Amino acid sequence: MTRPAILMYHAIDHPRAAAEATLCCTPERFATQIAVLRDAGASFISLDQAVSVARGDVARAPDRAVVITIDDGFACAHAHALPILARFGVPATVFVVAGLIGQPAAWLAAAGLPVRSIMSTTQLRDMAAQGITIGSHTMQHAMLDACTDDILAAELRDSRHRLEDVLGAPVGSFAYPYGRHDHRVRDAVARAGYALACTTIAGRVRHDTDPLLLPRVSIDGNEQPWQVRGKVRLGTSDMPPWSLVKRPVRRLLGLGRRA
Repeated sequence: MTRPAILMYHAIDHPRAAAEATLCCTPERFATQIAVLRDAGASFISLDQAVSVARGDVARAPDRAVVITIDDGFACAHAHALPILARFGVPATVFVVAGLIGQPAAWLAAAGLPVRSIMSTTQLRDMAAQGITIGSHTMQHAMLDACTDDILAAELRDSRHRLEDVLGAPVGSFAYPYGRHDHRVRDAVARAGYALACTTIAGRVRHDTDPLLLPRVSIDGNEQPWQVRGKVRLGTSDMPPWSLVKRPVRRLLGLGRRA
């Protein structure tokens, strides 16, 4: 059974400072990565298709299924990612911080990164009109596991409603900011009406994967094509895949967890 790989990007742009070098994938590199994966036999599918494929709900599952997701909803997604996705005919999901539409992404400054703007309502509508799925990334890019129950519910509910008002269409997908979640947050996402939610946990989608805890493969801005191919093949966010060998190596060296 096919196990789709969901790729996670952030800014599709040239970095404005060394501090955001891993956050930014240049448009040229983004286009090269898509071309390399396509030439290696990847089948680009949508996020909801990935869950159906993994569960065997489709008669003919594509080989080497890959999903493109882009977090945050920076304006560069419209300026740079959209033309490349359209050129290759690749579907994608963009997760947008709905409370900052058309405004600066305030959380970047707190992290010491250059401040970028979130897409405007016009840009969001254009993305959707060209076949890109728009999902929620909360209202303010909140650390949801640190929120009170009331704030958690509002971040999830209000962001979905805000995007639905902008797009005039249902919004059913979500991505956890910073990858921060726990059982309480996961259950709140379900109550808020989302059908799919992406984490930052590395891996590929399996037939028994919780659709509200979808794993992804993180693509850093400075990676070479061979690293991207390897990440997709192994379902890891490290290439070379240190995380896949770290545990058995530690056991071999007698460095396992002590009582």
